[in-house]
Amino acid sequence: MCINLCVYLEGVVGVPWYSDNPNYASLLGSGITLDNGGGANVVAQFVSGFKNGIVLKGSMTDGKANGSQYNKVQFGYLYQNAVGILLTTDDTGTNWVNENTITGGRIAGETGLLAVKGAQQTDPYNGNKFYNIGFEGLVNGIDTSFFKFNYIISPRFEQVQNGINFRGGWSSDNTIVATALKESVFVSGTGTDYRTAPRTVFFGKLLTNPGQVTSGEYSFADQDGRFISVNMAPSSTVNTESKSRVLSLTDLLHKP
Repeated sequence: MCINLCVYLEGVVGVPWYSDNPNYASLLGSGITLDNGGGANVVAQFVSGFKNGIVLKGSMTDGKANGSQYNKVQFGYLYQNAVGILLTTDDTGTNWVNENTITGGRIAGETGLLAVKGAQQTDPYNGNKFYNIGFEGLVNGIDTSFFKFNYIISPRFEQVQNGINFRGGWSSDNTIVATALKESVFVSGTGTDYRTAPRTVFFGKLLTNPGQVTSGEYSFADQDGRFISVNMAPSSTVNTESKSRVLSLTDLLHKP
């Protein structure tokens, strides 16, 4: 257990760079692990060559459930890790990982942010904040299960095959704030493109694909994960290209 830990790491390296296309399945261990961490402050400029770059975990302690909460983690670059950031709990109790703040930094590797439900976990990962993270050069950007009421602020997605996948069940009610994201960034847990988890809220321009026309200034997802977007004025281009349902304020406002 780590409580009120403050640490600065210039660089943490597992397997040194040896290829532009590493065998991610062969990587082992974790660069940084906060297991039952509370109120820790960790700054890492560079983490590379691990199965997991940064791990926040909850584990049983003395026969009681425990977790990681109120930690602040800041990184500059997570490179060539199979998973950049992992939220996890062990399988022996109702442990948790909640109310943490993670600030980036760029992640390049296989999966950027991964959250996996523990076998007996009852509390979805919630209240976690992810700021200013660049997901670049990844197979999966965000891939989370049991993930609810979290915040993703100012993310960037570039050369990411699968952008944001909030998997079904208890993944819902998350909030994203960004200047703009393409509709195609969102992939549902059922494999349906342009869909997300129920009641996802997005503040920012939602862009059509491939036209990249603004389909919404504010968007929220219904129970089926399809976005309902609000924009200022109707557009035939938007209505043709958008995968969302678009509501125009000029059609809703009272006209004198």
